Parts: sequence; C-alpha cells; structure tokens
Amino acid sequence: MVVLNVGVGAIYAVCLLWVSRPLVRVMSFLLGVLGFVLSAPQAVVRINNPTILPSQDILLLTSFVLGDVMNHIALLMIIYWDICRESVMLIFALDPVKKARSLRLSFGAGFGFMLSQVVVLGTFLPLMAVLEDMSRALAIKIFYIGQVSFIFGCMPPVAFGLLARNLHKLWAQLPPDLPRRLVHRLRYTQLGLYLLLLVCTVYAPSGLLPAFIPELNRLAGFIYTYVIMLAAGFVVLILLVGEVTLTLKQLRSNARQTQPLAAEQMVKIVKAGAESLRCLEDRPHGVQTPVWHRGLEHSIMQGFLQLAAEADEDGKIADEFLKTSELCQTHVKPLTAAARCSAWEALNAGWSSHRHHLSWHLNTPTVMVSHCWASPFQDVVKIMRRYDENTNKSNFFFFDVFSMNQHDLSDLSGPDSRDRSGQDMYDVMLEALTNSIRTPRRVLLALTPHHEPQLLSRSWCLYEIYIAQKLKAEVSCGFVPAAEQQVIQSLQQGDALIEHMLNKVDAEKSQATVESDRLMILELIQKDGVSNFNQFVREKFAASLRLVALTTVPSDVVEEAVVLPDRTVVTRSHFLGILARSKSELTDRDFEEIFQI
Repeated sequence: MVVLNVGVGAIYAVCLLWVSRPLVRVMSFLLGVLGFVLSAPQAVVRINNPTILPSQDILLLTSFVLGDVMNHIALLMIIYWDICRESVMLIFALDPVKKARSLRLSFGAGFGFMLSQVVVLGTFLPLMAVLEDMSRALAIKIFYIGQVSFIFGCMPPVAFGLLARNLHKLWAQLPPDLPRRLVHRLRYTQLGLYLLLLVCTVYAPSGLLPAFIPELNRLAGFIYTYVIMLAAGFVVLILLVGEVTLTLKQLRSNARQTQPLAAEQMVKIVKAGAESLRCLEDRPHGVQTPVWHRGLEHSIMQGFLQLAAEADEDGKIADEFLKTSELCQTHVKPLTAAARCSAWEALNAGWSSHRHHLSWHLNTPTVMVSHCWASPFQDVVKIMRRYDENTNKSNFFFFDVFSMNQHDLSDLSGPDSRDRSGQDMYDVMLEALTNSIRTPRRVLLALTPHHEPQLLSRSWCLYEIYIAQKLKAEVSCGFVPAAEQQVIQSLQQGDALIEHMLNKVDAEKSQATVESDRLMILELIQKDGVSNFNQFVREKFAASLRLVALTTVPSDVVEEAVVLPDRTVVTRSHFLGILARSKSELTDRDFEEIFQI
C-alpha cells in the first residue's frame, strides 16, 4: 500500500509541474503519502513481531508518531476541507446562507479534529512506551473507543450520508448532458463520500473489538497498523488515483488548446484560400464540404477579433462594441470576395499545404451557436471559450458567419447541391438550419445581454429551439463570464431571473421583422402544441440557468462586466431569412437599415 501511494504520489507531483490543482487537495495528498512513508518502518517490524512495544525502539516510535499524525491530518483534510467542502459547494450553490454556514461548520470541524489528532496521537503513542501492562490495556481501550470508533467510526457517517443523499438528488434533478467539468466534480465527490462511509464501517467495529476482547487488546498495535491504517491508506490511494486521473485530463485538455491565429497569418491563409478557389472557373459545389459539416475552433473567431482590433486604427469601434454583423461586412466578406465563398472554405483551401494543422481548427461541428447578429462579437467569442472550459475540450462550432457563404446563402454545397436548382431558396435555408442542428445535436444559445436576452422573444430563435426539441438535441445557455456572476447572484436571491426570462418564452407572442416568418414558425409549432413547446423551452432554460451556478468560476478571477448599450436584436436565422428572400445582394445601406447600426 505504501509503495502504491508513493508511486501514484510521484506521478501526481510530476503532473503538478505543468498544471495547478486545489491547494488543500494537493497538501492533503502529499502529506498523506509522506505520513505513510514515515509509518512504514514500524509496519515492517510488526510483521515479524505483532506484540512489539514502541519503547523497544525510540527511532521507530518517533517515525511512527510523526507518520501517524500526518496520516490522520491528511485524511481529515481530505474529508472536511475537500470532499465535504466540495459537496457543500455543489448542494448549496443557489443558497448562499446555507452554503456559508455549512462551509464554516466543515472548516471548524476539520480544524478541531486535526488539532485533536496532534494532541491525542502525540501524547498517547509515547505514553504507551512507559505505562505498565494494566494501565496500557486501559489506555488502549479508551483510545480505541474514543479515537477510532467515535471520532472516525460513528460521528462522520451521519454527515456523509446526508451529503451523499443530497448529491444524488441534485444529480437526478440535472439534465443528462452535463459539462464534463461538472461531471468530474460530482463523480469525484460522490466517490469520496462513499469511500469514507465504507471506512467508517471498518473503523467502528475495529475500535470496539480490541477495547472489549483481551486477546485482541494485546494485538492492538498490529490491528491499528494493518487494519486501521491500511483502510486509511486504501481511501487515500483510491482518491489519489482519481485526482491523478482528473489532473491528466486537465493536462490533456491544456495540451489540445490551440492558440489564436495571428491576424496577419489569418489574412494570408484566407486570401490564399479564396484565390485558389477563384482560380477554379466553376467551383465544384458537389465536391465541397456541406455547410452543416463546417465547424471551427473558437481560436479562429478569436483571430478575427484580433484582426478587427488591428484594422480599426482610428478606434471608431471599440472591441466590446463591434457587432457580429459589422465584422461580417467589414472583414469576412471582403476577405472572401475573390471567390465569393465562405470563410470556412477559404481557410480550408488556404491550409491545403499545412494539412497536419487543419484538424486543430476545422472539423465537423460539435455544437451549433445560435446568436444575435447585433450582439458584440467579442461577447459571442467569450461564450464559446467558456463553453470549451465547461466541457473541458476544444469544441468545433457551427458559426454561420464563417460556416455559411455570406455572398450566396443558397450555396450549401454537398453531394446533393446540384439537385437543388429548382428548389425554393427559403426551403433550402430551412434545410440548412435543420442540418446544422442535426449534425452536432447540441445548441448553444449566446444570451447577451444576460438580464434582457431578447433572443427568447424572437420567432426565429424559438424556431431553432423547436428544431432542437424535434431532434432531441441538447440546448445550453451561454453567458459571458462576467454576466455569469450576476446570474448567480440573481439565482441565489430566488427564481425571479428565471421567471423574468421564461416569461418572454411564448411562441404565440414571439416577434419577427417579417410577419409571414412568424406565422410560418407558429404554424409549425402548433402542430405539436404550443403549450408543450413552451413547457419544453422553460424546462430547458430553467435547468441550464441553474447549471451556471455549478460551473462558473469564482468572481475574483472574472473580468469586470461590460456595460452593454441597448441594441436591436435580430437573430441569426432571421438575418438568413431576410437574405434568402432578397432577389439581389443587399447594399451596405440596406444592411445598416436592417440592423439599425
């Protein structure tokens, strides 16, 4: 057991050179491993002589006392300052009063028990070296009943059982598709609680038997070393293996993160790709990747954000106020004008000579982003990055600004594109929208601003959620990190924010710039029942909003909130619908009138 703990602990220590983990958890595991190493010599001696007394070797006694104190302090740190604390943070995420009270209780209980271990073990073990046989037997009885059976055996199970039960109830109330980071937290915490309950069932009888059975009293030291401490070592080992697994996952996730492309490099790749496509007199649509298979890593969007910042030398539009629509008009369309293609196609063609890097940035979408074209582009990029953090992986986003051909929205490519010549453009657009959700089966709603996400009142946004419902796709709410803190504060005060947001969800009261769009969408939703659809949306949003409180980072590491001005909200699909109806390309003036820029 000692060798296993040391081996896994060494792997953990090496991993810590490249990744940071919770300080208390790191200290507890390292302290526990060191304690087992110091306790090992006496354990080896007791194999040959189970009745050996500590007084027979002062070095063994000193080493064992230090190791045993470290072991128990480490175990108590894991119990009260890690597992119990994590349980409280999850269970009472939306109840700050109970969370604060429970955290104080957990910290106080842990500190008190740790102090007791220093006093009890630091005096009891040396005392055993000088007591007579009768006094030693009585001291062993008191120690086993108080220390082993009561402090570690009987007291904790009630608290552990309640926490485990509440965690189980919490998990049952959460949606099935949870962010990976939250799943890891829940699994690790539940594993810890169940292991601690198991150890308590070992400690309780192990403390009573030597206290009341004389034959076992004489073997108290052997039982303590090979039953009590072995059980503690088993718990530490299992939890340490779990922690190393999570650490390796974090390392792998960090290694897979791609850096944003420099603006200059981005321009070169896109221009080179557009030029190579332009040289093809008849761009073979049937050979190109279908639009719904065009996913981009969020670093691509970050690179375009940097491009916009560098291009705006006069500072007329600050990064936080650059609309997605403006980015499309001033950067995406001009860069792809040579071939009149999508940004995704230009990037794909421009990377033709660097295929080993292509899969880092372009791949089949894992999530479709539903966003507002009038929202700050910077906020949408932050929401994508936050989604990567929550899922603990680099996702590929279907983002219409880059995935679709902004010069010709009917250009969907794919093997059937040649057969669509006589098909109504509007039907083609609806097909593209459906397939863009069907492929990843995940929809991320970029809700900006968080306190008044007008997307929820737009017909086209509700239509996207309607398609997600029909396809049984996951729907997640996305906020910028600064807004998450405000959402949590609102949720901790009650469900007022949820009710305020969900009151806007009503398919019959939704709005669209083109009335025929609204009527068409409403007719589709009415086929399955408006009330059923509204209830589906409410349930999805309520669950997703509560997840924010479980996955957000502490407020002290989040940037300050950006004050957003009032904006006209036009959904992504609404923009597509307007362009699909246009018989000719919109002018810049028409574009400004649509979005009220």
